[in-house]
Amino acid sequence: MKYGKLALAAVLVCAFTPALFAGTIFTFGSGAGQTPFTLKANGLEASFHSNGDPGGFAVGFFPALNPTGLSLVECNSCALSLTVDFSAPQTSIAMLFGTFLKTGSPAVPFNLTAFNGTSQVGTATATGVVPPSLPLAFGDISFSGPAFDSVVLSAPAADSFWILDGLAVSDASTVPEPTSMSTLACVAFCGLAIARLQRRGA
Repeated sequence: MKYGKLALAAVLVCAFTPALFAGTIFTFGSGAGQTPFTLKANGLEASFHSNGDPGGFAVGFFPALNPTGLSLVECNSCALSLTVDFSAPQTSIAMLFGTFLKTGSPAVPFNLTAFNGTSQVGTATATGVVPPSLPLAFGDISFSGPAFDSVVLSAPAADSFWILDGLAVSDASTVPEPTSMSTLACVAFCGLAIARLQRRGA
């Protein structure tokens, strides 16, 4: 069981990754720092800000959720929400998340609320999977429906903090679906994660 925890995390991320390989994808690999900040992809801008700014969320390396890249992590024990504003209306969104838990506690709901201007147009809630021996729940959440230009994300019942790892949006009418490219990317991702674990164990 030398590589058990991180290997399991890599497999879980692969299981949730396909939704992020379609549409416009925002990742935190650029090391944007702390909220508030704005990312740009395919001509679309996504502005991230929190009710705990400045610095409510910070880009950092959190290997249990993403062994090979960067994630966006809430400051500890703050019970914050994260708002993402888009420069053009979208109709679908999907993302990966993790919530920190006290050892042995059940997973908590992760919430998404979509807005068009000030009008709420939809909601989604997802609960992550708790792997053995890890105080984290991993999951993915998606929403598809009326056009929205912002979303608010929160996990107010999380014991300490929650993590976001990648975000995909589309102005089409369906949530991004897995593709053959996503399958290849998943295999490559798992290979990189396993290689990293083997180097650490050497």
